[in-house]
Amino acid sequence: MDHFFPSYFADAERLIGRQYTDALVPSNIKLWPFKVIARTGDKPMICVQHKREEKRFATEEISTMVLIKIKEIAEVYLGSTVKNAVITGAHILQ
Repeated sequence: MDHFFPSYFADAERLIGRQYTDALVPSNIKLWPFKVIARTGDKPMICVQHKREEKRFATEEISTMVLIKIKEIAEVYLGSTVKNAVITGAHILQ
């Protein structure tokens, strides 16, 4: 999955805290290269093909993986361990 992060799932955070049936979800699904399905409790779940196998992730898991990858990239760039960080970015609320 390493080659997917972080750009492949950059917009997955839009699903955190939302229900699969929220009006925003179907309009975003059309734009994404990954599949989104409803899991128990109407929560969105992201599905991807990896090594010919379908993998399913909660949106929170994707967010965690993206943050881990950002940390790894920062450590390589800085040449040292990152223990404390503040991550900011432009975010459009809809």
